[in-house]
Amino acid sequence: MATSSRYFPTPLGETHARLGGDPAQPGLLLIPGSPSTWRDMAVLLRQPALRSAFHLAAVDRPGYGQSTPGVPEPSLQRQAERLLPVVAHLAQAGRTWVLGHSYGGPVALWLAVHYPDLVAGATLLNPVVDPGTTTFQWLRNTGQVLWPVLPGLLKVSTVEMNALPSGLAAMAREAHRLRVPVDFVQGMRDFVAPPLHADFAEQVYPAPYMAVERLPKGSHFTPFTQPTWVVERVLAAAKASGTPV
Repeated sequence: MATSSRYFPTPLGETHARLGGDPAQPGLLLIPGSPSTWRDMAVLLRQPALRSAFHLAAVDRPGYGQSTPGVPEPSLQRQAERLLPVVAHLAQAGRTWVLGHSYGGPVALWLAVHYPDLVAGATLLNPVVDPGTTTFQWLRNTGQVLWPVLPGLLKVSTVEMNALPSGLAAMAREAHRLRVPVDFVQGMRDFVAPPLHADFAEQVYPAPYMAVERLPKGSHFTPFTQPTWVVERVLAAAKASGTPV
């Protein structure tokens, strides 16, 4: 089955998603990191096991691809809200599972914390969740110095990275609201989003719902280097939650 583009209007701007899979199945929302577009999730969008088990959507987050390109959205909350129409569309056959990589991880977690009526659970791959860890500090510093000559994608990324710590702190203050399962995968050789993020998640988010696994040889790029493993991981986590996949 071919993929197709769809545009979802929101009060905050239009969101583009690339849809695939089986519309009769539960949804799986794929949220890329920074700076990334839906194409960085295309490797998962093409996986036969996911296409048969889920109605899939890989999204362009605000400012990227075809979602108000070049216009950054610094608020983590509004990042998540821009995806709500996509989540609701996918949830027609049951609550949506969300997968987020890197910066897409906290966006997925925000949806899981605040919208359990739409979200069945989340898989977070090397996510950024600790507001006190200087993740992407090099990008923030470089962006400030080289702003006049930065390409558009890096300008968007610099803006959202500068605002990310305050958004993560706000989400952590509401960690107690988490009531759906979250599968947190941390690469121990991840020098972009280091293991301190996994430590923070275990300390702050409720243990019955936040399950952290540390991969001794895992890097930051698990979706691209181990897509088959990711597929198996998502299917197992969704099944364990009661999602009929």
